[in-house]
Amino acid sequence: MEVSEECRDEEHNVNSKTNKLQYGFICKYVTILFVLAVIMASCALWLAYRPKNPEFSVVEAVIYNLTVSPPSQLLTTMACTIVTRNPNKLSSIYYDQLTGVVLYKDQQITPQVMLSPVINEKKTTVEIPLKISGAAVSAVSVTEELANEIVRSTESGLFWLRVVLMGRVKWKLGGVRIGYYALSVKCDVLVTNTKDDSVGSLPSPRSTTCNVDFA
Repeated sequence: MEVSEECRDEEHNVNSKTNKLQYGFICKYVTILFVLAVIMASCALWLAYRPKNPEFSVVEAVIYNLTVSPPSQLLTTMACTIVTRNPNKLSSIYYDQLTGVVLYKDQQITPQVMLSPVINEKKTTVEIPLKISGAAVSAVSVTEELANEIVRSTESGLFWLRVVLMGRVKWKLGGVRIGYYALSVKCDVLVTNTKDDSVGSLPSPRSTTCNVDFA
């Protein structure tokens, strides 16, 4: 029996539609696999190269002078050393627009001091000195209650201070810079009396870890 021309055309059309469906399915399947591969590769790269946050601590704090004069004016001379550690193996960290200030019972007791920019290379530790002396010293207005509290703390020899560091931070991975982010570092430090001429200092070798926030 001979197959009519019409049947052959119909069979050809069916085969063509089937091939197109198969081709479309294969294209979609390959596209999905490609997208998944890109996502997985991106996740792997991010996990491998994503920058970790720096760590901060205060390793030294010395109050050289605390003078309260009427009407509730406080003059503070002190110095402290903030240490920052970069835990990243592949990226360096750059800080700028840094300022430091010291609080006592959530009230400012020192003027805000401008600090130099800092570069923290890969897997290194850098000291950031905060010195409130010389031209940086100026009287700060405090409440009468706080002034009386400072006098009592001077006599007892115990000061809970909060050292605050603010500025901008960015990471550098190869030639690519990531950031800027606003940086806020808060370090609660217990300063005690010493036998020298200073009012108090941070007991050595104890260090104080800090709370670090980015925005």
